Amino acid sequence: MLTAIRQVWPAAHHDSAIRLARLESGLSPTARGCAGACIGLFQIHYTANRRLMAAMGIHTPDQLLDPVVNSTLAYRMFRESGWRPWGNQP
Repeated sequence: MLTAIRQVWPAAHHDSAIRLARLESGLSPTARGCAGACIGLFQIHYTANRRLMAAMGIHTPDQLLDPVVNSTLAYRMFRESGWRPWGNQP
C-alpha cells in the first residue's frame, strides 16, 4: 500500500498521506466504513464524490478497492480541497 501512495502523492506529502491512510483504513485497501459508503485506503465516500470520480473514469465502487486508483482520487481531492475532505491534516 505504501508503494501505491508513494507512486501517486508527491514526496513532500508522503508522510502525511501515509498517516492519513493509516488513520482512515489501517492501510487496508479493502476497508469499508460509513455503512459501506467509504471505501479503500483513504476511505473515499463513493456517493459524495461520484461526479469527480466519473470525470476520472471511475464508475463503480469496486474500482476504489485498487490502492492506486484510491490514492489517485485522494490526491486529486487533496489538490482541490486540502485535507478538508478528511477533517484535518493528519
